[in-house]
Amino acid sequence: MTEPRGAPAQPFVITKEYRRFVEFCEACRRDRYIGLCYGPPGVGKTLSARTYARWDAITQYVLRQHNPGPITPELAACRTVFFTAPVVCSPRQLTDEIRFASHQLTQTVEDALALSAPLDDPPPRRIEGWMELLIIDEADRLKLIALELMRDRCTGRCRIDPDRRRRIDPPLKRPRLSLVHH
Repeated sequence: MTEPRGAPAQPFVITKEYRRFVEFCEACRRDRYIGLCYGPPGVGKTLSARTYARWDAITQYVLRQHNPGPITPELAACRTVFFTAPVVCSPRQLTDEIRFASHQLTQTVEDALALSAPLDDPPPRRIEGWMELLIIDEADRLKLIALELMRDRCTGRCRIDPDRRRRIDPPLKRPRLSLVHH
């Protein structure tokens, strides 16, 4: 049963399982691990991920940009992008959509930081954006090449500099599938 539009959303209940999920996400973010959450449908994996990322608040802020409303200071602490994989997706489309979601996060964080910064001291900016963790919902829809692309993008990737020296972007840790939460 779906709620009618305009109905107040049910408050999210923080449970022991959610606290374990937060601990799991913090470990993945801190150590740049690739984590995997799985379980039967309806147990709260997607809702926990959206809540952890504060993605609904970020999306609402981005959608209100044409009609600006107040931005909450807690959005300045957001560092997670939540992305639902489409049923059919090319690696190029996946890269573009995640880059766009990362841009949404960066825009929101920088606006929230600007709100709390003194007028004579502008907030810090990051060239690479503020994303520290990428949560992909329905990742089983992605093909292996797309998963490898996301692994390389989020855990450090090789690139060739103009002077033709090979360089690895941080970190130098090898990505590993290390934590499972069910």
